[in-house]
Amino acid sequence: MKKLRRLGIADASAANAFLETTYLPEHNDRFAQPPASTEDFHRRTPSRPALDQALQLEETRVLSNDWVIRYARRYFQVTRQSRLAPARSTVLVREAVTGAIEIRYRGRLMRWSEIPAPAPKPKVAMAGVGTGGRPRRPSADHPWRGPVERQPQAAELARP
Repeated sequence: MKKLRRLGIADASAANAFLETTYLPEHNDRFAQPPASTEDFHRRTPSRPALDQALQLEETRVLSNDWVIRYARRYFQVTRQSRLAPARSTVLVREAVTGAIEIRYRGRLMRWSEIPAPAPKPKVAMAGVGTGGRPRRPSADHPWRGPVERQPQAAELARP
């Protein structure tokens, strides 16, 4: 940017022309190095399914007692696969780039269906707590509001 300013270049087309004709050839001459080996170490591009699997997001979740998993603010009901329940077990939730979800338990694919979020629980007012979460003040005739009797200090009791 500083070089462009010094040369008075202010528009994008002139800046691109300067980069291609002057700056990049100088930069490449200064910093280019020959390869250490002429052998090509590049690998073949993986197949599309292998690439999709490698780029999936994976998170572990705990399967609740009612076979529900919560993931990304969504709820998934896992269908029973056998008589033995893996409830309270850890499952792996995978999300593909396309947004497709798969749930695995011990490497096996689990069948599931998405369910709506449960209704929020109503807030229960706690005893002794008023609005805004502050404790209520005692009434005017409460024993705490009476005169405070001062207890003699240990130093006062020791005096003759």
